[in-house]
Amino acid sequence: MVARKLDKRVMQFKEEADADDEKAFQPARPKQASAYANLHLGQLCLCSHTVLYASSCKQELCSFNCSGDPTQKCGGKRQSSIYTVPTGISSLMILDVGNNSVATPKDVAAYSGIWFSIDVEHPLMKLVDFGDGYKEESREDTFCHQYLFPGLMHMTATVADAAKVTYTVGMYLNVHLPVLTIRSHCPAVVLRGMPFSCQFTAFGTGMAATVHIDDIGSFNMTIADATSVAVGPDLDATAQSALPGGAQLCVKVMDALPEDGILIGWEVVIDTPGSVEFRVYRPKSISGKSFCHRTLSYIDSSEKCSEQSSLAAHTCTPEEKFSFTKRACMSNAQNGTTFQQNGIPPGNTTYEELRKIRFTIDEIGKHFIPMAFAEDLEFELKAGDLIGYYSEGLANIREVQPLTPGEGDVCLGWFGVDVPDYRSIMLSPESAQHQGQYLLRAVTVKPSRLYMSGTYPESSALGPHNITVEIGNAVGNETTTATFFVENEIDNVTLAISHSAATVFETVSLSVEHDGRPVWYEWDMGDGFNTYNTTRNSSWFSWSHAGHYNVTVTVINLYNSQSNTKLIIIQENILGLEWTNPDLEAPILLGNQVTMEWTAENGTEVEYLFEFEGNVGEPDTNLTVGGSGANISSLSASGWTLSNFVVQLSSNGLVGTTTFVTDRAGHLRISLLAYNLVNQSCIWANIHVQAPVSGFKVFATPPQRLGDDIVLSYKLSGGTDIIVDMTFMGFQFCKNCVTTDLKGECLLSAYKNYHEAGVFEVELNAYNNVSGPLFAMTNLTIQATFNRSDLEVSIIPGLAVVTGLEVFVTFALKEGSGVNYEVDYGVENINPVTGFSECLYQEEGDEVSTSHIYTSPGAYLVTIHAWNLLSNITHSDVVRVLNPVARLVMVEPSLMDLIGVTQEEGLRLAVVLNFSGNDSHRPTDASAVYSFSDVTLQDPMWNISNTDPYPITQLLPVPSHGLYTGSVTVYNLISRNEFLIRVTLYEVIENFEISASNGFDVIVGEPVYFSLTVTWGSNIWFHVLFGDGASKNVYTEKDRHTLLSKTYNGLGGYELSIEASNSVGGVTKTANLRVFRRIEGFSLRAPRVNRLPPGGSIAIPVSLYLKKNVAMPSNATVIMDFGFGEPLFFDLLKVNTSSVDYDTTLSHHLGSFPKVYNAAGRFNVTAYISNPASSQNISKEIWIFEEISDVETVVKYNEYLLNNSNDAQDQPAFDAGGIYVPLNHAMVLIAEYTSGNDLVFEWDFGEVPGLTSVTREPREIYIYGAPGTFKTTVNVSNPVQFVVSNVTVHVQVPVADVKLTLLDIGDKTSNVTMFFEVSTQSLGTDACYRVDFQDSQGNPVRYFGSKVVCLSAYHTEIALSEYPFTCESIDFLAIWEEGGGPHSFNITNIYDNYDQYSINITGSNIVSASTFILPQFVMKPGCFNPKVIVQEANLCNSLYHTCDPGTDYQVYLAAVQITILSKVTLQCKSTNKARFQWSVFSTGISPIDDGGMEVQLPADIPTDGPSLGSLIIKPATLSYGWHRIELNVSMVGEHPPIFGKDSIFFRVDASPLVVNIIGGDERTVHYNNTVTLDAIDSTFDPDDPGATQEDFQFVWLCRRKSYFSTTTGNTTEDVESFEKWDKFYENLIKEAIDRNDEIDASDKLDEKVIDRGGCFGLSTDAVVPKPGGKLKFTTGIVAVSTVPMYYNMEYELKVAVIRRMALWGRSYDRVGEATQVIDVREGRPPIMLTYCKVNCKSKLNPSNRYSLESKEAFGGNNFFSLYYAWTISMFVSGEWNKVPVSEWEMYSRTGQQQANFVMEPGFFQESQNYQLKLLASRNPDFSNSGNVVLRVEVNDRPTNGSCSISPLEGEALKTNFDISCRDWTDIDLPLTYIFTIMNRVIHSKSSMQVRT
Repeated sequence: MVARKLDKRVMQFKEEADADDEKAFQPARPKQASAYANLHLGQLCLCSHTVLYASSCKQELCSFNCSGDPTQKCGGKRQSSIYTVPTGISSLMILDVGNNSVATPKDVAAYSGIWFSIDVEHPLMKLVDFGDGYKEESREDTFCHQYLFPGLMHMTATVADAAKVTYTVGMYLNVHLPVLTIRSHCPAVVLRGMPFSCQFTAFGTGMAATVHIDDIGSFNMTIADATSVAVGPDLDATAQSALPGGAQLCVKVMDALPEDGILIGWEVVIDTPGSVEFRVYRPKSISGKSFCHRTLSYIDSSEKCSEQSSLAAHTCTPEEKFSFTKRACMSNAQNGTTFQQNGIPPGNTTYEELRKIRFTIDEIGKHFIPMAFAEDLEFELKAGDLIGYYSEGLANIREVQPLTPGEGDVCLGWFGVDVPDYRSIMLSPESAQHQGQYLLRAVTVKPSRLYMSGTYPESSALGPHNITVEIGNAVGNETTTATFFVENEIDNVTLAISHSAATVFETVSLSVEHDGRPVWYEWDMGDGFNTYNTTRNSSWFSWSHAGHYNVTVTVINLYNSQSNTKLIIIQENILGLEWTNPDLEAPILLGNQVTMEWTAENGTEVEYLFEFEGNVGEPDTNLTVGGSGANISSLSASGWTLSNFVVQLSSNGLVGTTTFVTDRAGHLRISLLAYNLVNQSCIWANIHVQAPVSGFKVFATPPQRLGDDIVLSYKLSGGTDIIVDMTFMGFQFCKNCVTTDLKGECLLSAYKNYHEAGVFEVELNAYNNVSGPLFAMTNLTIQATFNRSDLEVSIIPGLAVVTGLEVFVTFALKEGSGVNYEVDYGVENINPVTGFSECLYQEEGDEVSTSHIYTSPGAYLVTIHAWNLLSNITHSDVVRVLNPVARLVMVEPSLMDLIGVTQEEGLRLAVVLNFSGNDSHRPTDASAVYSFSDVTLQDPMWNISNTDPYPITQLLPVPSHGLYTGSVTVYNLISRNEFLIRVTLYEVIENFEISASNGFDVIVGEPVYFSLTVTWGSNIWFHVLFGDGASKNVYTEKDRHTLLSKTYNGLGGYELSIEASNSVGGVTKTANLRVFRRIEGFSLRAPRVNRLPPGGSIAIPVSLYLKKNVAMPSNATVIMDFGFGEPLFFDLLKVNTSSVDYDTTLSHHLGSFPKVYNAAGRFNVTAYISNPASSQNISKEIWIFEEISDVETVVKYNEYLLNNSNDAQDQPAFDAGGIYVPLNHAMVLIAEYTSGNDLVFEWDFGEVPGLTSVTREPREIYIYGAPGTFKTTVNVSNPVQFVVSNVTVHVQVPVADVKLTLLDIGDKTSNVTMFFEVSTQSLGTDACYRVDFQDSQGNPVRYFGSKVVCLSAYHTEIALSEYPFTCESIDFLAIWEEGGGPHSFNITNIYDNYDQYSINITGSNIVSASTFILPQFVMKPGCFNPKVIVQEANLCNSLYHTCDPGTDYQVYLAAVQITILSKVTLQCKSTNKARFQWSVFSTGISPIDDGGMEVQLPADIPTDGPSLGSLIIKPATLSYGWHRIELNVSMVGEHPPIFGKDSIFFRVDASPLVVNIIGGDERTVHYNNTVTLDAIDSTFDPDDPGATQEDFQFVWLCRRKSYFSTTTGNTTEDVESFEKWDKFYENLIKEAIDRNDEIDASDKLDEKVIDRGGCFGLSTDAVVPKPGGKLKFTTGIVAVSTVPMYYNMEYELKVAVIRRMALWGRSYDRVGEATQVIDVREGRPPIMLTYCKVNCKSKLNPSNRYSLESKEAFGGNNFFSLYYAWTISMFVSGEWNKVPVSEWEMYSRTGQQQANFVMEPGFFQESQNYQLKLLASRNPDFSNSGNVVLRVEVNDRPTNGSCSISPLEGEALKTNFDISCRDWTDIDLPLTYIFTIMNRVIHSKSSMQVRT
């Protein structure tokens, strides 16, 4: 019998067999109720639940095939095949759940009992695995289970049949933490208009929340999962034998609560049922201390527990284990005895009982007891709490051996009668430990938090508001409502008091103004008695006693309260103030004391105000005195100095005396004002101080003119109020003198005080009220004046006289007195005649007469000078003294002379005069005048020089030759003499020449004309001999040119001879003549029309012929000119009549002249045939037409409509991607071509079909009638060719007369819509209208018309504009077709600023432009100071944790970007533009208000501009220390300035140095080599990017880190530690540890040296490791030898980089450290280096690509390639876990086997640490490999923030949307905000990035 599973096919065959089939053996179908089927003889089947009396046999004995399935065996002859019928599990389901599909995970709740049902075919034992570590075995079909932790659980149920075949079914369960409860943490009161935050905590997983906020709306969101934490040991640990029990309390010191949470329940394993009490203990509070769960000890409250070293991270030697209970390393060998404690032992800790819960457990095994059973569902635990249990010895909890020996629970037992309650227990490291650990743990939940923030707008209603939060998941939901009050803030409380001061019993009104809704007002009158409340904002009060009272009002509502205090003073009135000394205003001598006394009858707190009103022009001065008075040594008062100014007051201040001495004299008005705050009284007095008169002096008075008023001046050295009297000619004048500033003048009036001229004596005396008089005398001179018109002069005999005659000069004056005179005759070395006369009146015979005899001729200046003290005149005359004209003789010419003159001499008559007397008597100033009959001379007068020697010759020009008769007269002013002249003049023959009309080669038988010419000559006879025997005589009197004719009839040569002569001489000339026959009868022949290819040439033959009836001339030559102006000479050929190529019928062919032409044109080929006497020029016109090529059409236009031939006004067409011309202008077409001549142009303009025109010029004019696009064509042709060219022309209507008008609609102020009308005479077509308003709240530049044209015309402006481009379209063509005009459209603008503007509008298209400028004044609306907040916006808050603890100001590192925010509220209607000006001041070591030195920020940091609401200061910009940032916001365009400002302080601290060693965190090197470590390339000071390695100090240390033993295969970690040095590595801290000798790592060790310490050996005591010490290196790059190192040893090298700096007297020294581990290996493994290339900051950005570059050090080996393998590990639960390649390879661009490493975003998880390891080997099996390790930390995303947008709807291009994000925080600053705008209509988006 063989038992085996029944195959499905056997049963299936029977099920499918036909019912009529005889072979269908029905008993073979097993019953489903039976467990076994017995098959026999191939067809019999027996069923049973059991198998009895059967034994197994060999399989081959069952040889019968089954009838239903021959492939199966159904027993044998005597044997049976026994099959087991599959039992199976029909179903596994959760009760009360509708969908129990196994394929779908079921949602169930943790901590609640879940009932399951299993349906099986037989009542078999069932084993259920719940997937959370709990299992249950039962025969029951239903069972219950509680899940403790959330997650996806795989539950399975297994049953086994009798054959031990198991059947399993499973399902997946989504276990959720139920939403146990929701807690709200909201403020009781929320301020309207200000953000508020609420926090809701919930306990659950997979939660979604619906939040409804009153007056705001509802929102749906998902929230993070809560997490479950089990605190205690693993409950599945192996049990040990139970120890003796007893009553005891056991606490789990090892399992202190690691973090806060809610206690959900308890897990416990019970061995003995009974009653047990679970307890929770909490460390007792100690003042100034806080308990730290990381150290299980107390720390100072100022310290952070998160920064303490955790006991869990403590490391011990391999021989030790760390004891959490003892808080020290325990030696394994000493059974828990403390070997070495970790630092200072902690003290005792007292724990207080927090909660106890008693349970009774009836069954053994593992149990979960939820807190719901104990009625404490929400019991909250804190980190550091201890759990335990209390037993009275009844129940027994399972006990196990702890993983760490000695780490059992701490148990406290008792054996007496009194049972301790253990409400307080004390534990210490020495507390007794239980050897075992009880299987008990607490299940806690760390809740999830939902943060919400929002703002109730100003329009929100005040009062209670609700936030309802409903949170649910798949297993339940909860709802909570938080209620708070919305209030507005009580702010700007201002108390108003009707009187700042009042009298006693006067009623004073009080009122208060404020912002915000009040609840009540609290009033305090400041007198210590009267305090009361009101609901009104006003009150009144009166005080009964004088005094000072501080009145305080406090305005209170539910949100806040604010107070304002004002001082009121109560006083008594002042009465009866008066002076008490009656002589107060009497004059006082300067230097004497002034005394002023006064008294008042009544008053309190009286003060006195002295008002000094001094001299005119000096400012008034006030002095206030109170209390007991004043004593001022020197008081400046209104320009006066009052010495010893003393004010004495009585005790009540009502009686006073003032004394003082003045420094000057004058009138000083003193007012005394007695006052207090309630009234005042005033009296005044005039103090008159005089100085004595002294130093009186009269100034000398210059001579005075008779009839003028006379002023006498004087001065004094001292005195005031001075009076001066004057005595003149015995009369005293008292009021004629005026004194000012010690200077004065006295007046003598003409004809009132004096009447005549002369010298007089004047007396003055000076005095005042306290001194004088003083006397002074002076003399006064008075004279009569005269001028030039008063002088009369006579000179006898006159102004021209003969030499030696006496000259008399007489003169007199009509007015004057005291006259001096002087007469100068103008003769050198003779003194003038001088004299004096009291008067020179002629009528009184007082004139002056003088005389003088001149002995030499000449011109003399006679001068008369007269003067007195007041007048001065001069008179001058010139007297000429002459010699007479006498003793003269005319030497030439003689009478009847015949004179010949040459051409060089000219037609001049020479006259010679001689003088016969003494040279001193020669005539002077003489002239000669010539006169001839019938002749008019051009210049008949000559002057005779006084100095030229005689005889004197004068050359007189005459008009011509001939007879001259006349005279010459010589004269001067006193005489004359006359001489007669009669002479004849001839021209001497000069330059006689002979010439022939056609030269001296003449034609036989034809007359020859000879020309006889002279250049000079008269009265000439010519005698001619012709050489052929003939002669001729010819006479001419005046002609210098004479013609003769002669005909020669014989050939040959002749000599011509001609003589020319007159009365003064003669000349003979000869010439040779030749006689020849005339040239005639020649002709030229050549082809007339020829075709020249472009750029080519053509040869044209030219032939010369002579008529047969014409004889060949002799001596003839031929010159050929082919039309180029370059003649060629040829010899005539002989007559050739035999050639058939030439036609010689009528003419002889004389020769051919072939010529090659390279240019087209009309050429005249000319033959010049000549002999010396004649010539013949014959021409032949040749036309060469060049082939036409490269024809193009150029378009211009002409606005003047001139004819076709005038192109002076042609203008180029407009080229803008096409050809454009204006409508109604003549379009000019010009055909341009490269080759072609003599062209004809046919034009078709494309507007009227069939209309063409023809021109010879390449230019035609056409006027289009409508705008549009036309194709123009020109056909260019000549006799040999034609070419067609066309061009497309765009015709546009030009824009004309654009005008802009302001419409009278609305206000004309800024921030108001203004309406304008644009009008034109011609709107144009395809035009763009640009309007520049110069200012606007949007784009000040607007565009209208064609968008395409506007974009083209203003593309640069539009591209550079900060505004989006828009253009309002206009249908130009439709408007033009409508006709008429003008046209207009309207536009609007809102001005941002008030000002005078010039609005510029330009309408333009391609062909025209019209501009109009409209001056527009925009008035100003109201404008008030902006509200600027910088202080509040930048103080420390929950989002910014680096703060100065003493000031609450923020602290920044110098290497980070600093962002200063502001909140600015503009309150200006005239403009919404403001200028933001940021200033930075350095204040040194402390914040100083309004102080510090201004910092000049770099130009790339914007500090001044519009809307610059934040200042972003780049890293490494500011120095260390305190700084003050000030923001000044001023409204643009406001005068006077309207501004607001605020400031904030912050401190800049030094940033840590960035130190790295190139190559990775760990790398492999090989033994017996030198390793280079580079700490320079990646080391820098982030505060000073320009720092070099010279700015740093480098210290290197080395230690042995770990050792791998090839013998044991074990690795020893932390072989030795580093030495402990101070911060700057200058002094060892622990002197007990021997400092290593500084190690020179580059030296090889001597073999005898056993130990060098540090990296290079062990100490003599091999058991005790020696600390790693300093190396001798001081540079940033070092080379370390591995020769003295051990292979298989890891060495850790540390570099400390130090930079020392000082500023503001403080040290900013910093140290940065980096380490690199080198693993020394045998052989030659590759030494690898790894460098970061992309994403290289201190934290890796998981959203960016990450790239590494790796290479082999020293350049590698060129003969071997390397094999590479990358591995990635993730740090989880305190250890590095390798990440499978399949999980990260999909993100890698380089794969696993490349040297370089590139990872795309998506793999690295936030806030995680990764280790990247590169393995490199020269062998494919990676033997002898080297590696390099690099560790990276991944950055986390910002959290806790929210963003909002306001408003949610708006109008395009008009509405400003404000997007704000707040409360985002991150440990790494600054943050970058990217705002993205997505257009869902056109599917586009744009982004803007902001850094804060």
